[in-house]
Amino acid sequence: MTKTNEYGDFEVEGSLDIKNAKVKITLYVDGDVLEKVRSLAKKEQTKYQTLINRILRKTVLNENLLEDRIRVLEEWVVRVEKNNKVA
Repeated sequence: MTKTNEYGDFEVEGSLDIKNAKVKITLYVDGDVLEKVRSLAKKEQTKYQTLINRILRKTVLNENLLEDRIRVLEEWVVRVEKNNKVA
């Protein structure tokens, strides 16, 4: 199925909810990176596209979580420093 949004047309497999759909894109990667991903995928006995998706998902989601954790820790440090100045 082809859908259109503000970024243009894209093909969707699965549900109509974009968050749960597989979206077909064209992506340029460095040859050495692709070679390494294909090698890793072969060792894991999976498709290289699946491995790329897994790596992107893990990296992007963990990056957001890491940023959130850093923000919470920074806020905590500020509160502790304020309390130490008051005491």
